[in-house]
Amino acid sequence: MHPEPDDVVVAKIQATVDFSVSVVARTISETYPKRAHALTRGHELAAHRRSRLWLTEDQTHFLLVAVYGAPRSR
Repeated sequence: MHPEPDDVVVAKIQATVDFSVSVVARTISETYPKRAHALTRGHELAAHRRSRLWLTEDQTHFLLVAVYGAPRSR
């Protein structure tokens, strides 16, 4: 499984201590100095959008953190 359009992703910004919160295939993007703050905002955004929340620290491996709304059919 991996993020799809409209999913929310919390990602470690390489070579920094910051984390970004973004929506896949959208221009929404925010930066936070701590992972906990980014995850809190990610949960809020995913719940509001009724989408999934993912976490990555290397842009390759993604952990599904939460699912808000009905699961997607494959």
